[in-house]
Amino acid sequence: MKPEGYSEALALTKRAPFVFLSTLADGGFPETRVLFNLLQRRADALSSGPARPRSDFATYLGTNTGSRKVAQMRSDPRVCLYYADEDRYEGCMVRGRVVEVEDRSTRVAVWTPEWDMYYQGGLDGGDFSLIAFDPEFVRYYHELRVLSFDPRAVDA
Repeated sequence: MKPEGYSEALALTKRAPFVFLSTLADGGFPETRVLFNLLQRRADALSSGPARPRSDFATYLGTNTGSRKVAQMRSDPRVCLYYADEDRYEGCMVRGRVVEVEDRSTRVAVWTPEWDMYYQGGLDGGDFSLIAFDPEFVRYYHELRVLSFDPRAVDA
């Protein structure tokens, strides 16, 4: 059985255009930045096939290999994602762990040629990292409600 707010929180993760990513820097302090939300921008690619996330609230993050955030995730895979709908005062925080995706079929499925301008050399140029995020805890905020749950404990 899905807890209260589960469906609404999941819907937010799929419609928000951006996701805020917090990683842990040296010294344990968090650093936050914004990324394109691939659940929204690459919804077709992530709906089936090799790039389909393994579970609800799981996703992928695409970023530059040489970025500080990739180094931080390699050092400590614990991260936090935050999705927001400012117009509705709605937010969803998802904590979990990440791992770099080496599987070529998954990388190809998520990739779009429009990203050539962001990643020197394109998909195989060495500056594109695809990161898989596995959720461990969700906290959903909306209409003065704060709802928390472990998405791994929910029956499919």
